[in-house]
Amino acid sequence: MSQEVDFIVIPVHELSMEQQTRINEARESVFGKDAGIADFHAHFGAGAMCLLLGSSPEPAPAGASVVNWRAFCIVREMPPIRVQSDEFPCVGVCSVISLVPGQGYGKQLMTMVRDFVSHRYPLHQALGFTGATNFFKQCDGWQVAPGLISRFVFVHPETLEPELDDDGDAFFLALPHGGGNRLIEAVEAIPAPLDLERRAVIRIPFW
Repeated sequence: MSQEVDFIVIPVHELSMEQQTRINEARESVFGKDAGIADFHAHFGAGAMCLLLGSSPEPAPAGASVVNWRAFCIVREMPPIRVQSDEFPCVGVCSVISLVPGQGYGKQLMTMVRDFVSHRYPLHQALGFTGATNFFKQCDGWQVAPGLISRFVFVHPETLEPELDDDGDAFFLALPHGGGNRLIEAVEAIPAPLDLERRAVIRIPFW
């Protein structure tokens, strides 16, 4: 049973070295030893935020490190995703990790992420990618589209090199205020064959 914790938002460029180390250790534990990040700003991009459950020292001095981390993820506003001739505003969600598995912190985090992005980005579809898991199906408000990652191509904004990943699901939020799932519906409607020219274009490297 999860205990009461704070929902804390830290811009990625303000993460201390201690906090970056904490995130890298968690990523390597969950995703493998090569999942560590050397340059957080370059990897996650401008405007990225670390959303976490934890607690700060009381009283919290300026720059105080968060203690008792329970779960975290990274969120950022993405460049619009292009599907055929249309573009869709999107918020990316990645590195969703619970540091205390089985205690409900992951679900609690995703509920707070849902409320955060729905309020801050009411016209953006929240979207992330994951391997096979039932976790996101159990999170209030979040939906899963199996295999949807195969309909995207990730394009590096400088080199224009494409990057494909055909093994994974998408998890997403419906737009608030009855806005529906316009991006997801457009991606699902892409006709076969799924060659590079037809896939939905994300103009950042896969992250």
